[in-house]
Amino acid sequence: MAGLVEFMRGYAGEVYRAAAGLLEARRRLAATLEGRELAELAGLGHVVEMLLGGFQPRPLRGQRYPPRSLARFYRDVVGIHVQQPERLAARLRDGLPLGVAGWGVRIASSPTRPLAQIEAVREAAQGLLESLGYEPPEPLEVDTSDPMWAPQALQQLLAAVAKGLPPYSREAILLYSSSVSVTEALLETAAGSAERAELAGLGLEEYARLPGAGDDPRRLLRRARPGSPLARYRCLVYAGARLLQLSELETFYRKPDPVNDLVKTAMERVKASPSGLGEILDAIASRAARRSHCLPQASCPGEPPCLPPGTVWVEAVIEPEGGAAWLNGAEAGLGETMEALAPLMAYGLAEVDVERSGEKHWLRIAFVYEHKPHYGIVAARPGDPRK
Repeated sequence: MAGLVEFMRGYAGEVYRAAAGLLEARRRLAATLEGRELAELAGLGHVVEMLLGGFQPRPLRGQRYPPRSLARFYRDVVGIHVQQPERLAARLRDGLPLGVAGWGVRIASSPTRPLAQIEAVREAAQGLLESLGYEPPEPLEVDTSDPMWAPQALQQLLAAVAKGLPPYSREAILLYSSSVSVTEALLETAAGSAERAELAGLGLEEYARLPGAGDDPRRLLRRARPGSPLARYRCLVYAGARLLQLSELETFYRKPDPVNDLVKTAMERVKASPSGLGEILDAIASRAARRSHCLPQASCPGEPPCLPPGTVWVEAVIEPEGGAAWLNGAEAGLGETMEALAPLMAYGLAEVDVERSGEKHWLRIAFVYEHKPHYGIVAARPGDPRK
């Protein structure tokens, strides 16, 4: 059976080929078309279809570029479009042929949010491959003479991205959770000795032993070393998951939302936890100084993924006393606190850091939380950050 290294290598290689191939094809097409007049391209049927497929000289329900039209895809996703659509529409309404209507109407090339995120995916995949000691493969060859090349190439990229993300494979869940924060107790149940050795080789290291009696494995914390393959994998998860969330793609593709599925699975485990552990999470969340509707940036390229409605990323700082923390007047052992976080840690949705100053130390605890209005977390989601 293939190990974790081969899983990462195969996944990153496939994603890199698809992303690099799409971006290279787009670069070639932009170099060919940008700045040219539409009139001189009127005889190239595939180019006209890319630029004007579905274009409405008379707006359809107020839209010059209807949803799911090819022209809209190339404008909003690929970033190649006509510069003066209103002038062109007026001439076409007057009955002028395209070869005449296109005089003075030039082709533009513009950055788009999907392109920026695809570049982040490529960068993250390349970084992961190089951290594993492998050269990135050759980009996928894409023929731009078919006007459907871009929708099909992006569909191939989205499929490649999705299949290597948590929670869609056991390997992905193990790698991603290990890249964020994980206790020794969790590792003992999630990975065998061979996989734990692989994880250590991929950059999993001990970074904190929380105070308390005995060798409680719940108090021993591990995470990915910065710049290691594990840390690079986290960046690829972020870039790929965010790409799948972009609203610009919703009209054109049916696609999964791995973050939504990951959070849903983790929350089911939180609700199944023994009585009292959920109250610990509530108490920590009530002290949160920072809240966000997206996951933390984590020094990764591109935008971080956003969380589903009803959940928020909370960060709180706690000063433990000995082997315990006081939360809303009640004492909670640090081992017990880590046990409360374990269902979220198991899916990479909780992070614990230790901050020190002289003899004092604090725990910075961050995790995904289903906010409850009576704790004042956020009563309503103010707009959708994915838009």
